[in-house]
Amino acid sequence: MELKCYLCDAVLKAEGKPFKIGTKEETICVSCYTKTVNRRKAVGQDKTG
Repeated sequence: MELKCYLCDAVLKAEGKPFKIGTKEETICVSCYTKTVNRRKAVGQDKTG
């Protein structure tokens, strides 16, 4: 069985990152992980500034 990214459905060949979505922990690709982390940081900066 191939693992797929929860967000973009890309097949995870090398490694996936565990990421908490709601109450579950899903596996996402490195690209989606980077995008999501950067978005969360940007939203956090907007709230403090």
